[in-house]
Amino acid sequence: MKKLLCLLFASIILTSCTAKIPPKDYFNTQDGCMLGNTHYSNPDTFGIQVWNPAWDEPYMGLCRDPLCTHDSKDSLCPSSVYMQMSFQSVVTDGYQLYLNTGNDLLYKNGASFRQIYSLNPDGSEFQLLHTFSVTANTPPGLQYADGYLYFKQGVYNESYDPQNGDPAGDQIMQIMRIPVSGGDAETVLDGQSDTNRTLYVDGEHYYLVSAAGTNRPVIDVVDIDTGKVTGDVLPGLDSGACNITVYSGKTWLVHTFASDNTDQFDPMGDLYVWRDGGFELICDDKFDYCFGGGIWYKERAERTYIGTVDAPTGGPRDETVPVDLYIEPTTKLCRLAPADFSITEYTPSSDFDPEGTIHISSTDESGIRAHISNSRKRLAGETDSYDCFIRCENGKIEIEKIYE
Repeated sequence: MKKLLCLLFASIILTSCTAKIPPKDYFNTQDGCMLGNTHYSNPDTFGIQVWNPAWDEPYMGLCRDPLCTHDSKDSLCPSSVYMQMSFQSVVTDGYQLYLNTGNDLLYKNGASFRQIYSLNPDGSEFQLLHTFSVTANTPPGLQYADGYLYFKQGVYNESYDPQNGDPAGDQIMQIMRIPVSGGDAETVLDGQSDTNRTLYVDGEHYYLVSAAGTNRPVIDVVDIDTGKVTGDVLPGLDSGACNITVYSGKTWLVHTFASDNTDQFDPMGDLYVWRDGGFELICDDKFDYCFGGGIWYKERAERTYIGTVDAPTGGPRDETVPVDLYIEPTTKLCRLAPADFSITEYTPSSDFDPEGTIHISSTDESGIRAHISNSRKRLAGETDSYDCFIRCENGKIEIEKIYE
């Protein structure tokens, strides 16, 4: 009996030592990802933006070494000047981050290359997983599902004949994947569509979404196991943009569009969830849908025109263009529970400017990172906006800290 107990104890120790550590809370969005309480936003120009509610301010870049000296041609860091900062994307599997980026050092004889790296959340152990050539229009999008990293590879259409009006055009898209441990890429969809379609993956389906433009978006869904294609799953959509997010065990779609009371900078949106083989409308005509600590959105009052200012274009001769200004105060922030779709509403406290507009940037269980603006102050030539962290409790919105 004593020997049996010893063997049982040893087995328990061995099992506990070899069991995989559970992942941190995480999800990937169309704009970046969240790992733990840290949010990573894909870049516009200057690299990945990183934010945590506990920090004094957000910062740019994935490298966390304040004395970084390894940014060189021989030893690159994730925020290297040689990485193409404006053409990056980052995702997570709950353990590590994965970065898809161009590398200017690899450009040779007119050929460009992209690379996929893994790294720890603190920026350490920056490891190359895969390098692939950019022979056609290959965007930086990266997706994660079920232990694989998915990306698009544009290739030239060898059968393209401009005289016959080939709908696929001179470039077609391959969907590739590699294991999160790295290695050779395999093709999972070959030549399914043109390179301008956006790819989303949820482990069961590929979602191929046409680019935003004057035409309405078209969404085709491909079953990963069978390859069956369901075409144009939301034929009633108007023109606008569609983005898909896998969050809280469900696949969500946000369709944003301009209406008579919106503009391209603050469009309305509808929220759908994938259920029973199709997208079901859950919430419509709201603003700033954002995932994290629930699904957040805002409601606002009707826009009121207050004047026009001359805004610089950034051109070499100090050119300006007239810009119409509107007051569009935020009336509520709302949290939709992903489990049962119930909604909790919060109204601005007396600390808020009654004419201020809250723009939701990132959301978390503990609060919201927001940008607050006031067009009347801009019209008067005053400082018109600031970034802040706000809490939503007891039906009220309170400013906790302002980021300088």
